[in-house]
Amino acid sequence: MKKNWHKDDYERRIKAEAQHFSSKAKAIQKNSDKVERFSPKVPAFDEAMKLYQVVFYEKMPHMALEKYILDYASSNNQNTKIVSLGCGTGDWEVVLVEKLDKISMDLVEINSELLKYVKEYSEKHQLKVNTIIQDVNKLDLEPSQYDFVIVRSSLHHFVELEHVFEEIKKILKPNGKFLVMGEVIGRNGQLLYNETREIVNNVMKILPEKFHLNHNTNEIDSVFPDIDYAKDSFEAIRSEDIYSLILKYFKSVEHIAFDAIISYLLDFRYGPNYDVNIKLDKSIIELIVNFDRYYLENNILKPTCLFGIFEKR
Repeated sequence: MKKNWHKDDYERRIKAEAQHFSSKAKAIQKNSDKVERFSPKVPAFDEAMKLYQVVFYEKMPHMALEKYILDYASSNNQNTKIVSLGCGTGDWEVVLVEKLDKISMDLVEINSELLKYVKEYSEKHQLKVNTIIQDVNKLDLEPSQYDFVIVRSSLHHFVELEHVFEEIKKILKPNGKFLVMGEVIGRNGQLLYNETREIVNNVMKILPEKFHLNHNTNEIDSVFPDIDYAKDSFEAIRSEDIYSLILKYFKSVEHIAFDAIISYLLDFRYGPNYDVNIKLDKSIIELIVNFDRYYLENNILKPTCLFGIFEKR
């Protein structure tokens, strides 16, 4: 449900997120030769996604959204114009522009510290990348100008979702597409639903201790630490509303909602405990993926991640 924010509370949360992501960007940005991504790759998680591919491409044939964009832009006689909302460092987007000079990219982000690196890199390499400092909750761009609007795991930081979706409809060209990539659609604050918590903790009980090391805290967890990340920030502030609102404002071309337990067990917290070259570790990853598919296909658990291609109704 939409919340009427007190101005002081809103500004406090904005400031807290700005400080968190600015310090994170400074820590990862080693030099000006590359725009770094926030989250390092986790081989165990990547292995799980590879095992899930048979489902991905059955439900969403154009799951490889980079290829989808490049194919469209290559066949388009005109320049393909894209905007990425809440782009963070813009690492994925700048690589896309580098691959095809027929693409121009607008990057919208409230945190100027994050855009500083991609701005410097784009100017140095003469890329068609434009940075826009703007609060996406108050998004206001010119109408009917974009072939694609991208949200790359950013929607769950926005509280004014209804306004954001109306603006996306406004700024898309008549046949433009709204691309959702890796969006968090689980419980608000990234808390676990009760049914999910029970199953995740039961799985953790049977795993050897080496898989219990939490790389966030450096502690051995006997149960999953269920933390409300929206308490003092905008992290997953309205994530429960995202999926239903997208389907209300847009028509699905193709999409997939998945990941009931995989991220909790194999992401940056516990994923680094797995060595995909060890048979036991790889077998456990496969088991977790099969559990995930079973619980979702039988409507036992809810998905937490969304990929999709949408268009205006």
